[in-house]
Amino acid sequence: MIPQRLELTNFLSYRQTAVLNFDGIHLACISGANGAGKSSLLDAITWALFGQSRSRSDDDVVHRVAAGLGQTAEVRFEFDLEGATYRVIRTKQAGRSVKLEFQIAAEPGKWKPLSESKVRETQAAIENLLRMNYDTFTNASFLLQGKADEFTTKTAGRRKEILADLLGVNRWDIYKERAGQRRKEAENDLLLLDGRVGDIELELTEEEERQSALAAAKGELQIIADQRAVQEKLLEQLRRVETAVKQQKQLIHNLANNIARAGQTLNGRKQTLSQREKERAAHQSLLDQEEAIAAAFAAWQTAEAAVQEWQGKADQFNQLQQARRPHELTLERERSRLNHQLADLHKQSAQVTTMLGKKETVIHNLSTDRGKLATFNEQLTAVAAQEATLQTVREQIQAIETERKLLAQELSQLQTAARRQEQLEQERPAVQTNFHEAQAALQGVEEKLTAVAAQSQRHAVALAELNSLQAEQPRLKAEMNKLKERIDRLQEESGGSCPLCGQELTADHRQTVLTDLQQEGAEKGDRFRDNGGTMKRLEAEIADLTAALKQTDKLERERQTQQQRLARAEARLAEIEQALATWDGRDRLTELETKLADQVALKQLQIQAAELTTAVAARKKLEQERETAHKQIATAEAQLAEIERTAAEWEAHGPERLTAVQGQLDRNE
Repeated sequence: MIPQRLELTNFLSYRQTAVLNFDGIHLACISGANGAGKSSLLDAITWALFGQSRSRSDDDVVHRVAAGLGQTAEVRFEFDLEGATYRVIRTKQAGRSVKLEFQIAAEPGKWKPLSESKVRETQAAIENLLRMNYDTFTNASFLLQGKADEFTTKTAGRRKEILADLLGVNRWDIYKERAGQRRKEAENDLLLLDGRVGDIELELTEEEERQSALAAAKGELQIIADQRAVQEKLLEQLRRVETAVKQQKQLIHNLANNIARAGQTLNGRKQTLSQREKERAAHQSLLDQEEAIAAAFAAWQTAEAAVQEWQGKADQFNQLQQARRPHELTLERERSRLNHQLADLHKQSAQVTTMLGKKETVIHNLSTDRGKLATFNEQLTAVAAQEATLQTVREQIQAIETERKLLAQELSQLQTAARRQEQLEQERPAVQTNFHEAQAALQGVEEKLTAVAAQSQRHAVALAELNSLQAEQPRLKAEMNKLKERIDRLQEESGGSCPLCGQELTADHRQTVLTDLQQEGAEKGDRFRDNGGTMKRLEAEIADLTAALKQTDKLERERQTQQQRLARAEARLAEIEQALATWDGRDRLTELETKLADQVALKQLQIQAAELTTAVAARKKLEQERETAHKQIATAEAQLAEIERTAAEWEAHGPERLTAVQGQLDRNE
């Protein structure tokens, strides 16, 4: 990957859009003050490619001002890879999801999208193109600030994974996995085919039995078919009988329904007849009362005429009453109005008398409240002066407390450093002990590994000897069998020529040959038996050596563990020695403890501030009392003005109006 162009907007310390072109740059050094944005350029590359940076979350990469305004952080990174130019655009708005675009240059100034439907799938496409992820990138091509040793501090397994990713070794793991999968599928297919072949062979062995069973089954089938034909004929006859029975049952059911309906009709007609007879009896009773009904009707007609005459008189009376009612209502309203007006005038007269009686009291209260108001103003002026003094004292206290807080922070830091020094002093013996123990343990493991190496050599030699003896035994066995055969043939021949060499066979020659053959057979037998014993001894020795060699991996891991332990102990011991040698804050710690222990001036100011606070606390009450006095004065002045206005209005018109209304009511005008 060769970077070509980097563009940042609202990313970390870059508020405005910044563009960095890499054209013509082969080696560069970025320098500047802290916070200038040097590391932000590298963070922008890792964030654009892998969505990760030194920030704890994606919201932290958005510039704080831009985040407050709802604006979006954006990084555009262009790079060349294998002859093609690619561009990654990653954007983030605070509180919302990340958006990712992946493009390839189709022609100058035009880009073709390679983005997937989801951000995760697009990220996977970028990592597949680069053939590395964030961990591989930060351990191989890019060293994070303060984490230059990140690769060396990882576990052996993790380092192996990273190196495998870099070198492309993991491809062979993929091939191995695929080959294993295909092998399993082939084995499964083979097992299925073997099972099917076995089933077919088993069925072929049962062919004659199955043919016999088939012939017997066919015979039984024919018998059953004949029986079935007979049964089907019987079934057909039964069905015809059943159909006839069902028809008869249906006919009986219809007749029963007809009888039931006829019975219901008969009952209805009987009820109708009974009702008609009752009606006839009622009508006959009315006919018997004909004369009484005619006399009652004549009396009703006479009474009805009298009622109509009296109803006309009542209507005339009601009309006269309705004509009189409006005049009575007018008189009642006028009398009620005059009574209300008279009551209001009497009430006003009583109010004026009462108000004139309160006038002197109101004047006296007004004078008293004005005196209180002057006193409250003087007291508030004094409290204002005390407040100014209190503010000055508080500022002095705040300045002292701020200084003491800074000194306390420095003291806390020095105390923490002092405790750290004490912890380091206490830790140093344990680290030294751990260092020496690691050295001793590592030396012991090295000695064991040396012994295991010697055992490995012996194991190889023993295996070679065992293989040689195992190869020799069949040959010796064959030679022994051949000698035995020759001896048997010589012992069987009693004269004539030798069956082995064809020479004339004499008794001495026979005995000599037999003796030589028997001696050679005995030697080979002894060697065969010696080889067997040696093989058993070598097998036992090889088993012991194999068991011992199985400890090699464990010893290797133990050596690596002790080496790491020794390295950590050595590094920690160096850190402790350097920290103890460079710390010089003891005098400053004592000085700060002395300064912070002296609180005389602060306590004096605090006492003065407490006294002034108590005095100033009365201000709110004085202001409330002054406000109350203001309200009381305003109320008294308003009451006095109202009394004078009301009295003047009453004297002008009140008595005269009261006399006029009272006279009108008395005269009933």
